[in-house]
Amino acid sequence: MAKMPKFIEDFRARLRVEEQAAQERVSETKALQEEARDYFGFDIPVHDPRYEDLVARKEAEAQEQKKKVKKEAKLAFSEASILALQKKAQEEKEKLAENVSEKDETSQK
Repeated sequence: MAKMPKFIEDFRARLRVEEQAAQERVSETKALQEEARDYFGFDIPVHDPRYEDLVARKEAEAQEQKKKVKKEAKLAFSEASILALQKKAQEEKEKLAENVSEKDETSQK
């Protein structure tokens, strides 16, 4: 019984999260219905094949957008890695040039 208040609070927190997720789903559905109404010019039932096609297209577009963002991030990381390697190679080249010039100076003496 000592742990009961904690269990109740955990339960209520879980309920809040579930309610928030449900509200997000409802708002997404309403937004899609609004977009369908704008596209078709009239209210369209959710189970209409035209509505389902519209939803499928939107999901495909969202998936393509995610792929594009992921690809751009990967490309940016690659470019940053290449630049870092080029900088490191340039520094090593300069260091070797300094070592060679020092050896030449000591051998001439």
